[in-house]
Amino acid sequence: MARPSSYPPELRKRAVRMVAEVCGDYPAESAAINAIMVKLGIGSRETLRKWVRQDQIDSGTLPGTTSGESAQIEPRRFDWRLDPFMKSISIRAGAVQYVLFRTLLTALG
Repeated sequence: MARPSSYPPELRKRAVRMVAEVCGDYPAESAAINAIMVKLGIGSRETLRKWVRQDQIDSGTLPGTTSGESAQIEPRRFDWRLDPFMKSISIRAGAVQYVLFRTLLTALG
């Protein structure tokens, strides 16, 4: 799961809107992104580029997983302690470690 953004949502929306507005004034989208990044004080060009791409996906311009769809997809966490097979492996591994440790102690005296 991605960590929360340190930028407020209002800044994100404004930056994406500004890139869309000035994109025609620059020879490439990357130049527009760079100009807006500097103007608004966004720390990374890649951050703003990802915001623009996600907005294009959400609006249907580009194919991909929308923000709404990704919010619905909850990653399934695997808890090995609840799986009987994994629990038995863990118990056996602990027993083997104990035997090796006792053997080492015996050998050392």
